[in-house]
Amino acid sequence: MINRMTSTGLAACLLCCLLLAGCHLRKAATPADSVPAPVAPATSTPEWIPADVPTESPAPTETDATTVNINTATAEGFAALPGIGMVTAERIVAYRTEHGAFTSIEQLKQVKGIGPKTYEKIKDLVVATPPPAAQ
Repeated sequence: MINRMTSTGLAACLLCCLLLAGCHLRKAATPADSVPAPVAPATSTPEWIPADVPTESPAPTETDATTVNINTATAEGFAALPGIGMVTAERIVAYRTEHGAFTSIEQLKQVKGIGPKTYEKIKDLVVATPPPAAQ
């Protein structure tokens, strides 16, 4: 009987110590507890943006930073394009080395690994600007 009272007293003492130290017992966190609630998209321009400031980005141009020049790009540059992996990127560089500069982007279709679907994905992201002439 003494052992039972001692263990009960110790448990009560431990609980008091935890509560006094600022530790609070709470339920275990679930993944749903850490997911933020979705935020609705803005439906109009915020008041703090002046009316004369354009709210949409301009359309990308041929000289945009996201455009890849197929005559000067590295394998890493080609691999950044959608649907182009490192193996195909290296094939493009090898093709260019063997056949010379591309004269049009359609020539990419001659590289193994670039079929109609891949070409459609990248055709608006590449240009065939001639490389600068060696002096």
